[in-house]
Amino acid sequence: MVTRLIGLSYPRLTTGDDFLEHDRTDAFKVFEADLSTKPGRWRCAYNLGGQALFVGWHCSKSFPADECSGIQEDCIYFMCDYGMPEWGANPLRDSGVYNMRNGNIKPLLSETAAMVQHRGGQSHPTLVFPTDSM
Repeated sequence: MVTRLIGLSYPRLTTGDDFLEHDRTDAFKVFEADLSTKPGRWRCAYNLGGQALFVGWHCSKSFPADECSGIQEDCIYFMCDYGMPEWGANPLRDSGVYNMRNGNIKPLLSETAAMVQHRGGQSHPTLVFPTDSM
């Protein structure tokens, strides 16, 4: 189970095009099921055992980080897939890589990466995996 902690910016705007624009992910908490106890319990995890975790509102995936070039172990990759797309001009505003070892967050894309402009609709950014990684 993964919990995403989002820091809210203040003063908050309740309407307008930039609603949620300045809110950012602060951290993640990861829990693993401990089924050795009766009843089973959630136990806090402090690493991913060399796995990389990709989390999203509609689905998540994990796999060994050493299977893909450029993927870091014990890291959580996340997209800004909360809220409504029209609430912010930048759909990648809160996307990044959370390192479970040190708690640091790096942007998912470099500052020089081209910005995706959202124009209407109800879509969110998403992570796409090759079929052989399923």
